[in-house]
Amino acid sequence: VIPPGAPMPTIFRADAKGQEYSVNSSVRGTTITVSTRSERWVLRYGEEYVCITAEPGVIQ
Repeated sequence: VIPPGAPMPTIFRADAKGQEYSVNSSVRGTTITVSTRSERWVLRYGEEYVCITAEPGVIQ
C-alpha cells in the first residue's frame, strides 16, 4: 500500500541475472497492481530502489 500523495515507484520484474523488464501496472487508491507474476521485483524512485524476492516456503 502506497500512502496517499506519495510518489509512485516504477515497477520492474527481474530475472535471475538481475536484468529488469518493465511491467504493466495500475493504481487504485493506494494500491498498485501489476499484470504479471515474478519471483523478483524492483521498485524504483529515481536513483533509489528496493528489491523484493520470493523465498520458497516463506509466506508473510
